[in-house]
Amino acid sequence: MHSAESERGRERSITRMPCDNRVFRRTDWAAAGVVVVVAMVVYLATLAPTVTLEQSGAFVVAGQYFGVGRVPGYPLWHLLARLFISVFGFVRYRGCPNPAWATNLMSAVFGALSCGVVSLLVARVGRAVLSPTREGAAKAFVAALAAGMLVAASPVIWSQSVITETHTLTLFSVLLFLAVALAWLSRPNRGAALGLATAFGLGLAQSHMVILLVPCLLLAMLLGDLRLCREFCTANLCIWIVPCLLFRIGLGWPWFYVVLALCPMMGIVVVMRFSVSGRTALTMLAIIALGISFYLYLPLASEGNPPMQFGYARTWEGFQHVITRGQYERMNPTPILSLQFLEQLRWYGALLNQQFIFPLLLVALCPLICISRFRGPWLKWWAVCLLTFFMFSVVLVIGSNPRGDIQDSFIQRVRFIPSFALWGVFIGLGFALLLDWIDRVGKRRTEVDPLMEGDQSGSSDARSLTTDAVAAGVFGGVEHGVGAGDELCGGRLLFASGGGDPDADGDGDGPLFHDEGRGANPLSESLGKKEGGLASRFG
Repeated sequence: MHSAESERGRERSITRMPCDNRVFRRTDWAAAGVVVVVAMVVYLATLAPTVTLEQSGAFVVAGQYFGVGRVPGYPLWHLLARLFISVFGFVRYRGCPNPAWATNLMSAVFGALSCGVVSLLVARVGRAVLSPTREGAAKAFVAALAAGMLVAASPVIWSQSVITETHTLTLFSVLLFLAVALAWLSRPNRGAALGLATAFGLGLAQSHMVILLVPCLLLAMLLGDLRLCREFCTANLCIWIVPCLLFRIGLGWPWFYVVLALCPMMGIVVVMRFSVSGRTALTMLAIIALGISFYLYLPLASEGNPPMQFGYARTWEGFQHVITRGQYERMNPTPILSLQFLEQLRWYGALLNQQFIFPLLLVALCPLICISRFRGPWLKWWAVCLLTFFMFSVVLVIGSNPRGDIQDSFIQRVRFIPSFALWGVFIGLGFALLLDWIDRVGKRRTEVDPLMEGDQSGSSDARSLTTDAVAAGVFGGVEHGVGAGDELCGGRLLFASGGGDPDADGDGDGPLFHDEGRGANPLSESLGKKEGGLASRFG
């Protein structure tokens, strides 16, 4: 009784250790750091020396002269590109200035950082779903390294990490959102909520595709703090959604401006008056609005008349043309209830198979099979992660409506880079679960093998009964008073091998089986009614 209480007290004291207050530990950051360094070395070794094909030249010129390289603008990318070009302006290519190398390097940096975030997520979640021991942390560490390297070597991600493009920065923003969501769901607090809004706002400042994270943001807030989610939605309804709907339906002057002024005020008053979480919700909304305000870069850049600008964003019509991708064809979503949609899903599966060979695709299913291993905040994060993958795979397939030919596949495949990286996270968690399963099977065989090599003078029936006793007592004998960890905790199990038939009377008693450290248990008493003899120690 006292030992059980002391054991529970020890477990409670372990959970209260100060180091557990950190969401990510040193081993998680170490795995991410190793992957970032290795990926960066590989990307630098294969980095394009100067400008490449497609829109590389347009992006380089736009980044160097504060222009607009492509709709819908990518303001955050252009600002960071200007920073990299300023820092690495000394690089020359055959004696000439080479700003393209700086923008190529920026793609490599964010590609390597994205692989590091993949490792960070796998290491942290892997430690949570495995046993809380050093062995479990080591398995998660190995799985995190494998997942990060696998994502770094993905053909599409690698190809976009060595040239001037925007996709690695978009990928990094999506993965950063998932990392902050993990911290938020682990310990919901004001700081984590503001970090969640910051990650989402920066993602919107980078690319319109990050708008697919809106359902994921709402789900993360709902699972973390229901009241905060309610107040956040109320504030959005009054401040953003209602004015946009009124603008869309064309409410005439002066009523439009009256409602436009009253809705934000009403939203602020309602949220601040009826909830203590209102201040946090309004701050999150302000941070997201700050991220959207990066698009003011477009008219400011256009006003300077740079040598490279898509659209003419200095006017309202030109600004709308840029941010709505007016230069491209309008969206034509795929009908969901059609054979075409099924064929496009098959196309996406083939594209995913090109990134990770078929056996690895099956490894990614292990977390789904072992969903019971995810509990508490880790199960909530897993739900957010699955929804994110669904949005950047199935929903994106519906929106992009790919034709499936070779040319269209090369154009469309870069849009699905976030889903490829998420699949790499699934593969990493599957690796961790497989390593844990293999280790458990090995330990069970190690526990059984000494019995099989025991008393060679006994009959084969005695050895068979002895093996059955071990299987019942060591692996499944909790109801008999013998736990699966007795042998690992130093319990000394004794067996008697008497002469003759171990079960001569046919009552199924078998040989003596008891734990010397704990005294006789019910299984020992039932097995040792009539049998005596020489005891041999096992363990």
